[in-house]
Amino acid sequence: MKKSPQLTTLELLLLAILKHDSATNYFALQHRWGLSIGTTYPALAKLRKANLVEVKSNTEGKAGSISLTRRGQQALDAGWRTCFTGARGAEGTIRAVTVAVLRGKADEKRQAVGAAREAAARRRSAAAKRRVDVEDFSPRKSTPLGLHMWMTARLDTATWEAQAAVLDEIAGELEGAGHEVVDSSDSRTPKPKTPEPDVERRQDPFDSYERIL
Repeated sequence: MKKSPQLTTLELLLLAILKHDSATNYFALQHRWGLSIGTTYPALAKLRKANLVEVKSNTEGKAGSISLTRRGQQALDAGWRTCFTGARGAEGTIRAVTVAVLRGKADEKRQAVGAAREAAARRRSAAAKRRVDVEDFSPRKSTPLGLHMWMTARLDTATWEAQAAVLDEIAGELEGAGHEVVDSSDSRTPKPKTPEPDVERRQDPFDSYERIL
């Protein structure tokens, strides 16, 4: 049996999305999930070549619906944990958290909370170290090189501090999401209210973060 390729956080996110939306397309990935086609198309080509996804052509011969194959499901089940170890930067962490939320298992969501907290701590630590550079370069702002170095360090510091704050906020949202974070079988967590039988509801588990993926 051919071994599945090592998957990136983006590729695992795509598999998780396809599991959640069984027959999606490029338009939905771009406009619903906010993913760039420039990065998504090569990732899907790799997944298709590995027989992890199936892309069906429409009547005009262009790419139509995209669906997860059985092998793709197996690859997602086997490799989703590498999202947390392989995540690079805040965006990678957000993708990893989304994968866990889409899979919908309480223990995986708890790991997502921990991963977000750890990523926030790393960003905050990096910002603190970079702030030392800001102070060092500040007296040299009168020279072009000194000004350039100061601006770069200042921007890095502000960016990493902002990312840490957002990651902490994401972890807090997950912790406060009630039955979405903890299985309903967990007796320590209040059971969600049963919806009215004549009202059809479909809740996207991570709609609030689609804009920053």
